[in-house]
Amino acid sequence: MTGHVTVLTYADRAVGPQDLVSIHENLQATAGGNVVRFNNVGIDLVRIEPDGTAILMIVGIAPFRFTGVQKIDLTTGEVILEPQHSLDTTRACSLLTR
Repeated sequence: MTGHVTVLTYADRAVGPQDLVSIHENLQATAGGNVVRFNNVGIDLVRIEPDGTAILMIVGIAPFRFTGVQKIDLTTGEVILEPQHSLDTTRACSLLTR
């Protein structure tokens, strides 16, 4: 795996962005001499809304999970917004098991 992670923290803010993590990782899976390369790219943003709600927003491509945006209420654990695109692992698995 290669890549980088950047973390920005805004702890002095009562409302708005609190933590921002930017991720860019190049990954590979191998099996039987076969290789599949993929990326984990995006941002994770924790923000405090004006009503005090803490929200985690995950944006990007999370390999073997989803591509798009997911929002989670950190107080209740409730998923507020589901990503609209899931990733099909069938192709990666078939490439690895040829």
